[in-house]
Amino acid sequence: MDLKQIEIELKKVSTNAPYKRKSEESDRVATRFIYKVQKFDELQRKIEQFNQQDLRDYATSRWFNHWNTKAVQYIFANSGKVVPNQNEYGNLIDFSINNKVFESKVSIFPLKFGKSIEYAVENKKELLEWLYKNQPNQRDQSKNTLFVMVHDTLSKEHWKVKAELSLIKTEVENYFANYSEENLVELSINGTEIYSDIIFIINK
Repeated sequence: MDLKQIEIELKKVSTNAPYKRKSEESDRVATRFIYKVQKFDELQRKIEQFNQQDLRDYATSRWFNHWNTKAVQYIFANSGKVVPNQNEYGNLIDFSINNKVFESKVSIFPLKFGKSIEYAVENKKELLEWLYKNQPNQRDQSKNTLFVMVHDTLSKEHWKVKAELSLIKTEVENYFANYSEENLVELSINGTEIYSDIIFIINK
């Protein structure tokens, strides 16, 4: 995977317009091409077929998040201490560190947490408990997860930090260079012992 090229393409997205209607299965089917399209210009040509602006916005947002996720998974898989676990299509589904299985998840620092990013950095366990409690997918509440948490203190366009793959790569490599299981946050979620941590990516 060419991380530099993907970073260039992701940074061509100028706005992360919200999808203004509930996502339907037909919308997901209509935009399946995002999994194969890596170039932003090609994406633009593809979405010209849609008459609705909100569907074009949905396709763009879905494309951005897909390739960001793929890139971050690639960074994790090549960090040295990680053993990637792939499905039959060669896609990373999770990874192991010293026989502990984790998922990675890229998230924007949640303003609904109600406290500052500076507070969160110093109180990761409190934020992690909040994140697990507010997971939209119940299955995610029982999985060890390493969160990549992005935040922009300058422009407040937090989603754009997801495109800063070089910065993310540096921070992930620094994390694993100093990795120790003793530094993982241990949580008890619905009676299940969970191990988690947060790699903060903050644009200052």
